[in-house]
Amino acid sequence: MVVPYERLGETIAVYREGFRRRGLDHALWGHVSDGNVHANVIPRCEADIEAGEDAILEFGEFVCSIGGCPLSEHGVGRSPVKQALLRKLYGPQGIEEMRRVKKTIDPASKLAPGILFPG
Repeated sequence: MVVPYERLGETIAVYREGFRRRGLDHALWGHVSDGNVHANVIPRCEADIEAGEDAILEFGEFVCSIGGCPLSEHGVGRSPVKQALLRKLYGPQGIEEMRRVKKTIDPASKLAPGILFPG
């Protein structure tokens, strides 16, 4: 997720609190100078994975609310959580416009299939 640099400290605090509240081990790293920090769960069990997905969706809501972008990495089409964040960010109309551009540029869907949209 990418946030305005001046909100980076606040964002890291939100991440830490969200993980703490859920009792999740986690790691934060990334491209701090760009306001891009990867918030990752270190799961101990299946329940941690589900709680981690819930945390990421919560963080995405927060990031959108402060003018950031919850999607700054690859593989959006391969992750239901990232797909939910894509819908939150652009809405159905925006996604349809993206699909039309993709279809125009790549009618046979040979370029990076499944990377932005599920296969």
